[in-house]
Amino acid sequence: MMKSMVQFVLGLAVFSVPATAVLFEDFETYKLGRAQDTTNSKWVSTSAQVVLGDNLSKGLDARSAVPVYASLGSFSIPDSDAQTTVFFRFYVATGSENSPIGVTDSATPSSYSHMDAYVQCISGNLTARNGSSSPTIISGIQPGWYNVWLVINNMANTYDVYVNQGLANASEADKKATGFTFRTPSTDSIRSFANVYGSGHLFDDIYITPGLELSNPPKSVPPSPDTIGGYFVTQGTGAEYSTVINGHFTLPGVASTGTINVPGWYSNQTVWSADTGTRHNDHSDGDGWSFSEKITDGPIWTVTQTRMIPGQSYSFLADVQGRWDCNRVYLSVVIGEDPNTGLGDPNVSLATAEYVIGGNGIWYRDLFVSYTATEADAGKHIGLKLEGSSTTNVNNSWIRYDNIRMIDGLVVSKYGPKNPQPEDKSWDIVPGEVTLTWIPSNDPNSSGQRLYYYIGTGNGFNVSAYNAVSPVVLPVSANSYAIGTLTFDQYVLWRVDTVIDGVVYTGPTWYFVTQTADFPPVVEAGYNYITWVGNLPQLLMGIVDDLGENDIADADVVWSIDSGPAGAEASVVKTSSNPLAPTALFTSNMAGTYIIRLTATDTGGNQGPQTSFDTLTVRVASDACAAQQMVQPGYNSADLNQDCIVDLEDLSVVAVQWLTDISLSASVPY
Repeated sequence: MMKSMVQFVLGLAVFSVPATAVLFEDFETYKLGRAQDTTNSKWVSTSAQVVLGDNLSKGLDARSAVPVYASLGSFSIPDSDAQTTVFFRFYVATGSENSPIGVTDSATPSSYSHMDAYVQCISGNLTARNGSSSPTIISGIQPGWYNVWLVINNMANTYDVYVNQGLANASEADKKATGFTFRTPSTDSIRSFANVYGSGHLFDDIYITPGLELSNPPKSVPPSPDTIGGYFVTQGTGAEYSTVINGHFTLPGVASTGTINVPGWYSNQTVWSADTGTRHNDHSDGDGWSFSEKITDGPIWTVTQTRMIPGQSYSFLADVQGRWDCNRVYLSVVIGEDPNTGLGDPNVSLATAEYVIGGNGIWYRDLFVSYTATEADAGKHIGLKLEGSSTTNVNNSWIRYDNIRMIDGLVVSKYGPKNPQPEDKSWDIVPGEVTLTWIPSNDPNSSGQRLYYYIGTGNGFNVSAYNAVSPVVLPVSANSYAIGTLTFDQYVLWRVDTVIDGVVYTGPTWYFVTQTADFPPVVEAGYNYITWVGNLPQLLMGIVDDLGENDIADADVVWSIDSGPAGAEASVVKTSSNPLAPTALFTSNMAGTYIIRLTATDTGGNQGPQTSFDTLTVRVASDACAAQQMVQPGYNSADLNQDCIVDLEDLSVVAVQWLTDISLSASVPY
């Protein structure tokens, strides 16, 4: 729905010369969707998609559409050129994309052998081609966006490679390859930018510059949101109870292959047979002690010395660390009769909270579960059950716990503004009066909000203009703002900032786009018909509605035959010149069923050609009587010869049978 070509002359540059990166492609002028749009695309591909990535920047997703390539045109690098810099950004999803991305001297590249200078992800590493080999230039490449500079010496068939991340310029430290040779020696100009094989990449921001140019071309990006995190307490004081036994595991207990034997903590399972049972001084979260457990050991629980009071709220907090494949943790409030023995059934949970964690060794702090006691809980001891889990491999999953504590009140997670309406990333908002709505931050120290919005018209997001708008100052409780009337083909970039303790926290940028004014035509082929060969030709009358856009010409409306009986000499000839009321004559020399298609294509809209079609069916019988049987089977009772006509021939049938003696002349067995 969003709607690039700059020319320059490449000169011979043997040494580094001052240059400015010149944009070849950033995809910002493309509508989202299939890139091979005949009206404006230079990219050749069957189904490569222009998508919206981070920071509202469009890129080309070739991951399921290779080969995809574009002619460099006036950006082509002649064979006599000794130094030209090709810059691009590409996204690593897994590190195993196995798809070469770079430049080639082929005008129609479709395989590895056509590529000259390129980088490629193989088995989790980033490689670059060096003649007949592909040396690793970055080991263990991680998912994310990467900047690549290919410094091409087409005269010598060699190139250097620089790679980094972020917005910094390339430095010598970013140089990953020096003097690598082309896969195939070239005596031609570098003609295409290509991604020809494998699972493909998401790539963007292609710049081609004479000479050595290691600057990182600037991008206009919206401000990054600030995290509003932490928690606050309601229905209580937030004071910490002192009744949690061994919550920091400073009483480590002893190693065991039986039950866990950690003071204050219990389990209804024995440890896994290969577990050493070590429960102390295990990579603690700050106090020298933590509890390390294999998932197949658990769950574990503690019963506190606090007896519940009806109507009072309690919250448990914990720090956890997932190891290996552990990616879930559950905190449950339980009850127990005796904090010294753990009697009762802690597997009956009063309240449970689930958290998704990473099995990467990072401590997740202040995970919590809250509960308000009822009359049935009166006088019972409150406790906590902890249980790790894995969605991939339970037997190879560990979890560590530390800093278990209980506080008075309900814990609530803080959040920033959320739930934008119109919904974020909507592309079909109906034009008209629009009111922005959202849920404000729940931070109790919030004192106000700042609304930023920009209404744009055209084919690309004007992020610079959005960044320059002044805020609308709103009270802390505001959750809506009317921005006026929007028309077709407009977009809105907007965000809500939150003021907390005098500091402004930037919110996420949301966007939506109104419907396009350029709609595909509406086509109705007209009535289906039953007829017969002798009654042809048949007049067909269709209707085409261009919705008032006036972008359909008579030549854009076509009648055709989709299918019919083999060997038939059939035709459909248009008889009108009005594209909105197309007519045609259909004829054939053979009975059978024919599918007729009416196709209309608009050509003048901002979306490029848009095609719609509809079909009708013509059933042709051999004669009028056979056609009648298609309409309503059966014959007149007097139509004795069943030719659909009651005449003297039917009477002759009666006369022939008039004196026929049909009585029996002998017995008939049965």
